[in-house]
Amino acid sequence: MLVYQICAGVITVAFVILVIHLVKFLIQAKATAMSVELLALNANEQVERTSKTFELLENITNTLNGTWGKIFGAAIALSKFRRKQD
Repeated sequence: MLVYQICAGVITVAFVILVIHLVKFLIQAKATAMSVELLALNANEQVERTSKTFELLENITNTLNGTWGKIFGAAIALSKFRRKQD
């Protein structure tokens, strides 16, 4: 009977140690998840900043390809034409 009590005690101690390690693991997993969430939010901010820059570049490109671009292109062509005549 003493052997069973010793085995039950050892199993109980092992189970308590397992629970303690499981709790430590879950606490670490929670901290890791919070860090990953913060990293994702920072990455999202960077993407938003970059997308605004690309929108600005797209607007500039559209402007240069549009009416103002044609006006500037005509002015450059006219200046080149006048240089050839001189």
